Amino acid sequence: MTMRLLFGTLAFALMLAVLGCSRNDSAPGKVVGRVLRHGQGIPMAMVQVYPKAEQDRSTPPVAEIPSGEDGAFSLELPPGRYWVWAKATITEGSREVRLVGQATTNPVESFSGEGTTVKIELADPSGFAEGFGPEGTGLKGRVKFAEGTQAEGATVYVYPGTQERPIGPGFVAAVDVAGDASFRMNLAIGKYTLAVRQRKSSRDYGPPEKSDRVAVRQIEIAEGGYLDVGEITPTLIDQAAWKEITSKMGSDATRIEGLILDAKNRPVEGIRVLAFKDSRLTGKPAFVSPPSGKDGRYVLPISGEGGTFFLGARSRIGGPASPGEKTGHTLGPNGLGIKVKPGDNISKINISVEEVW
Repeated sequence: MTMRLLFGTLAFALMLAVLGCSRNDSAPGKVVGRVLRHGQGIPMAMVQVYPKAEQDRSTPPVAEIPSGEDGAFSLELPPGRYWVWAKATITEGSREVRLVGQATTNPVESFSGEGTTVKIELADPSGFAEGFGPEGTGLKGRVKFAEGTQAEGATVYVYPGTQERPIGPGFVAAVDVAGDASFRMNLAIGKYTLAVRQRKSSRDYGPPEKSDRVAVRQIEIAEGGYLDVGEITPTLIDQAAWKEITSKMGSDATRIEGLILDAKNRPVEGIRVLAFKDSRLTGKPAFVSPPSGKDGRYVLPISGEGGTFFLGARSRIGGPASPGEKTGHTLGPNGLGIKVKPGDNISKINISVEEVW
């Protein structure tokens, strides 16, 4: 297997000078490790080395190499400090999944004549996922709607561990119930909290409303099939809990809005905007907008104390971007994000989207 360094000796020297690393004529160090998914080695994952923490389009990797059959890789690097990432596209069940991960010890030090061992665990970076585990293991069930509420639909969320009152975007999987009110999700072995939410407004963002219905249940997934949780009936949200949650989450007064446009500046309908706190647009989003309208307009509510956000845009929720899906993003002015303070109504943040192929 051949390592492909992306610049020559002179460029290496210049980079190390910027990093404040002492190179001289010392021997290179070696960084070895494995790329894993649920503890299993992933072959042909692309391992990339960066000179700084920001893994963005303006910073090309200084080196990259594919992992071997067992996920192992070995890189020789001049002495210095690096950030090591890996990405791969694999098939889980019938679904193609694009994954990304970073060395658990980032930044990684390369010492002259010595070896450093790292591990990279890959994960699905998409804002939402309809599954979090291999095909064949997970849960299934059915939502029983109260009379006159079925048309509102419901969404099933799964949070890690045991949580008394799960809220916010910290879930590991989410799926809308099917037309017959059933649901099924792939999950890794472990303990979770299941939350079924039925919103009167049919929105899947923002603080809950008094008329919303919820159901919470703790579950444990074991190997060997889908746990049948049976029929779950959402009930009206507890009013005391509603007041507590809404006081913490704020209202829709703070927002970012704009237009979703295609390459010819035409409005695009049905695109959700996701607010991330990481410029790499990885991990779970902090906030999610409803789909853009026929005029391309979107409104992204921001609750709490505000912050700095980087925006992604997608035409669907669930899994990684796939061929035919429309995606886009904006990192804000000079790539530094969009700064939002409580009460701000930031407008004219337009996002261009294009189809993934």
